[in-house]
Amino acid sequence: KDLHYTERKGGVWWDTQKIKGVFKNEWDVSNFPFDTQEIAIDIEESDRDLTDLVYVAATANTKYYDEISIRNWEIVDFGVRTGGIVYPTTYGDPTLSGESQYTRATVHFKLKRKSLGLFFTLFTGIYVAFFISVLVFFIDPIFVDPRFGLSVGGLFAAVGNKYIVDSILPQSTSFTLVDKIHVMTYIFLLLCIVLSVISLRIWKNGDVKRSKRLDRRAFWSVTIC
Repeated sequence: KDLHYTERKGGVWWDTQKIKGVFKNEWDVSNFPFDTQEIAIDIEESDRDLTDLVYVAATANTKYYDEISIRNWEIVDFGVRTGGIVYPTTYGDPTLSGESQYTRATVHFKLKRKSLGLFFTLFTGIYVAFFISVLVFFIDPIFVDPRFGLSVGGLFAAVGNKYIVDSILPQSTSFTLVDKIHVMTYIFLLLCIVLSVISLRIWKNGDVKRSKRLDRRAFWSVTIC
């Protein structure tokens, strides 16, 4: 911090300083890459409690600098709120009892990710793998190698894409949008393999027309779903 300046005007203390810092903030990535993040910076007194000092926010003239640019993000909300924070301790002060209350101001931002380009960058591979896999329904089931090889190859591509996407995200215990997309892809690729097995069995039993009819219906059903 630098440029510290304090002045008293009309019974109010004005205190300014320029602060640079690295702040930790817990992000919710459950809807990544279409996520919106709340960033909060708390400013709090350490030695004077609410009986001695109270923060009042000058909200009418408090703004963020217009030329602030955060790559791949846009600021959609900003504000300052003031109040008190209660701690259930006296920090060892023998003259106090019960709890301690200190004044606090919170500067809060809401950031929205510019997500469309990032979504296509991360997930184009998995969608291509899926659409290649559903093309197996245009291959006669007696051609076992290409019929099953495309689906198995698509499954491996989907798993590889999951590892790549997870490597750029923080760990999360919630079931995120990324997880949903990959799990659904696994399920439908597995369904393609199961339907191919059924179609092959019908073909081997001599009912070629029924096998081809199943393939056509399977292609449209899986693709639309």
